[in-house]
Amino acid sequence: MSSTEEEKEGTPTAQLWEAAAQGSLEQVQKLLEAGADICEGNADGMTPLMLAAQSGHAPVVRALLQAGAPWNALNPSGRCAGDYAMEAGHQEAFDALLDAGKFLFSSSVALSVLL
Repeated sequence: MSSTEEEKEGTPTAQLWEAAAQGSLEQVQKLLEAGADICEGNADGMTPLMLAAQSGHAPVVRALLQAGAPWNALNPSGRCAGDYAMEAGHQEAFDALLDAGKFLFSSSVALSVLL
């Protein structure tokens, strides 16, 4: 465990990593309300969204996306949450990520047309 990770242990953000990986939707929601950083990665660069997607926890994936987690964030290995969901065969989690990307893309295209 790195010194940075040791400093984070027990913080709302560190607890969010664990809750996301375990699929604890209620705990994820509480931690988000407590101010856990939705974008910060753990020592491996895995964000809460990546951890939830990798484990196939689609309800947690949707909650994190609704809270503003970037669906296309990359870790130091150059992989995103969708890569982890697809690799592990978690179709529902992958579809939630794909839908988030489609919505944001279609919204930005519509906005550029209006401008």
